[in-house]
Amino acid sequence: MFLPADVFVATSHQEIFMWDSRTLELCSILGKKMHIQSSCSVSSDSNFCITTSAGFSSEGCEVTLWDLRERRLLEEFRQHEQAVMAATFLPLKPELSKSSHFVSGSKDGMICLWNKDKIGCHDSCLLMGSGSVTSLDVTADEHRLLIGTRQRGVLGLEINSNYRLLSCAEPTKF
Repeated sequence: MFLPADVFVATSHQEIFMWDSRTLELCSILGKKMHIQSSCSVSSDSNFCITTSAGFSSEGCEVTLWDLRERRLLEEFRQHEQAVMAATFLPLKPELSKSSHFVSGSKDGMICLWNKDKIGCHDSCLLMGSGSVTSLDVTADEHRLLIGTRQRGVLGLEINSNYRLLSCAEPTKF
């Protein structure tokens, strides 16, 4: 994941690394986690990074929020029961608040929407019959979450202006 400040963040096994893209030199190791890190995403302002952890039976299975400016762990978010395979930040909506929201998806098809300033899942959705969530992204109009799944292909969920997941019972198939 590249940041505008010529730095990129990558996960490898249990560690999170920051690299200088101009020199390809290691800038910092943010930390080491207990479980293998499966994905990472950087906020649009480049101040925060989220990483996701493998695990099972709720052991591991967390989303970790990092402050890239201070290069430290801020919080671990736990709600998933299976390995968290993907996460992404949602676009900032200044008319609602200045806090960042992000979404995560796990091997059991659970999608959780989080507010970085509050612990606990803000909203969630279980994608029945989808199998593992493999990737997450937001459409250019910022109103739809695209979800890559192992068994149902790409699905879409609407996100309303209050950061709620809509159409969970019948997500759009692409």
